Amino acid sequence: ITNPTTWFRQLESQFVLSGITQDATKYHYVSANLENKYADVVIDIINNPPTTNMYETLKAELIRRLSDSKEQNIRHLLEHEEIGDRKPSIFLRRLQNLAGYTVSDEFLKTLWLGRLPTSIQAILITRQKKSLSELAALADAVVEVTPRPQVTAAAVESSVQGDIRADLAELRREIAALRIETNSFRRSRAKSRSGHRSLSRSRGRNEGDIPTDGKCWYHWKHGAAARKCRDPCNFATGNSRADR
Repeated sequence: ITNPTTWFRQLESQFVLSGITQDATKYHYVSANLENKYADVVIDIINNPPTTNMYETLKAELIRRLSDSKEQNIRHLLEHEEIGDRKPSIFLRRLQNLAGYTVSDEFLKTLWLGRLPTSIQAILITRQKKSLSELAALADAVVEVTPRPQVTAAAVESSVQGDIRADLAELRREIAALRIETNSFRRSRAKSRSGHRSLSRSRGRNEGDIPTDGKCWYHWKHGAAARKCRDPCNFATGNSRADR
């Protein structure tokens, strides 16, 4: 049924010519002559018909449900169907199957052309006077002579390796920067410790310091000329020490 409303109008003309006026007769005539795919649309009514207005109920529901189904198909065409890797002619047949006869060839042509690659659209747009089937054949021919860009496994692998190399290079730069920062910190600490040791050495031994060689500070400083001595001290001058 291409157009349910038109189909019922023609059917009702047959009822008039045949003198059919009973509601139940009209209902059973429609139910008996519906193709299976259309009978499935109103199977609930066929299995459980109303007690009154049988024909009008069946008619109204069949028109409504078929119209909804066609609208869904058209919406699917507009929102979801893409050409993918199909040939243009195969894609056109797919659109025709989804749309059935509810849309005009002009509408289908516009929809089909809009989903083709832009390079093919540019060629077909100048040949709008050709029929839809002729345009489909021409589009197939254009596809045959137009090389398609292909992404090979080698190209993908090369791209992945390039990303890895870039990551490694960035990691090396970060490590190098960290080494420079660490070395600078170490040099700074070493310089600080060296300055501290130099300051300590420059102070020398004070009078109160205890020399590590066993001598008191006076004998460590003046030797035998020392005039004083402080215990403990192991420096001796003969049998006597300087005054303590």
